[in-house]
Amino acid sequence: MRPSKTTIGNPNQLKRQLPLGEPVPVQIRSLYGSKELFVTVPDEEYSNYLVMQEELEKDYSTNNNYRMQLCEPVTSGTVAVVPHSQGFARALIISVYPTWPKVAFYYLLDHGTFGIVQLNKLRKIRAKYMKVPYQAIHVSWAHAFPVYSDIPDLHILRTFFNSGRVHAFAVRMETCCRASVAFGEPYSQPYSSHGFLDILVNACNSGLFIAVPLLIYPKRQSWLNGSSIPYYPFTYSYIDYQSLVTFAVEEDDQVTIDHSSSHYRNPSEDYICPSKHQNGNQKKFNKSSDNYYRSQPCGQRRGLRGSATVSNTGNRRQNPYGPNRLQNGPLFATSQKENQFTSVNENTIALKSTSGENEQFGRSQLRKPLSNRNNSVSSSKTVSSNPGRATTFSSHE
Repeated sequence: MRPSKTTIGNPNQLKRQLPLGEPVPVQIRSLYGSKELFVTVPDEEYSNYLVMQEELEKDYSTNNNYRMQLCEPVTSGTVAVVPHSQGFARALIISVYPTWPKVAFYYLLDHGTFGIVQLNKLRKIRAKYMKVPYQAIHVSWAHAFPVYSDIPDLHILRTFFNSGRVHAFAVRMETCCRASVAFGEPYSQPYSSHGFLDILVNACNSGLFIAVPLLIYPKRQSWLNGSSIPYYPFTYSYIDYQSLVTFAVEEDDQVTIDHSSSHYRNPSEDYICPSKHQNGNQKKFNKSSDNYYRSQPCGQRRGLRGSATVSNTGNRRQNPYGPNRLQNGPLFATSQKENQFTSVNENTIALKSTSGENEQFGRSQLRKPLSNRNNSVSSSKTVSSNPGRATTFSSHE
């Protein structure tokens, strides 16, 4: 199914975005989760929206008949007109609940707030009201992380965003429709030429937020930004935004680095010792496997004999021209059982030697027959305080 070219069939065409790397004056409309905000930009498009909104109010307040009612079934993603306490507004239906009466969970596209309304109160939207872009812009507070999870959103709005002079600086795009922005306020006179006061600095000084670092893949982020620059640092702040960003090495770059390093490597070194680098990796593997076995509980821990065998066999396989090659026969792959033969033979010899010693010790400790013990009673001394039990000290013993 082809995507619709009209704004009613594809409402994503009317979404607004903030420009990257530029401070823009914004109005904070709502806050969710301590760092997810909806803002509006008071520019020419906002003036066009005010004109359109006034006309929409007059139209839907007078035409309140059944023909304007939204027909069922109503699905998520539908744009409709919703009545609210201040009049009517454009809304996006997020989900419909089959209660009685049926209700819909909606999002106001121009205000950035959510609500619930009965399904029979939804109105169809006319095409002429789908020309002005939606005014609510979803943004995320860049590098801000709340220390406490129970901070009221209203407290954050009144503490940090109540001045009415907030500017948003988009540092990157988190998704195709949400930007990560830094918020700042211009200095008052006579220091207005010094730039902006970063709101994140005040939030960190208050102890409610901390500035967290970020890992970015440059190529993916540049594609998401739609430009060749993956990150636009907010240079007006006391916080060094550039130091909070770490650029990861892409897979293509890693392959290029490995290829270049192998290209400039001395080939004679590889011929003499082809398993030099592989043995290093094998040692790392054995070390990591030992740490893994140590971290396992006693009931699930396996022996380290197999891992030691793997390292031995790995070295033998990696160097077929070494001393492990047989002189009068083909090259055989060493198995775990083969490595156990020597240990089994050694254990067998050890068992034989210990068994012989045990037999000699056992023979010396054997008790004498009953007849010999009876014959030696006369030569023994009996000391007893109880006539029923006697302790015998034999002269032989």
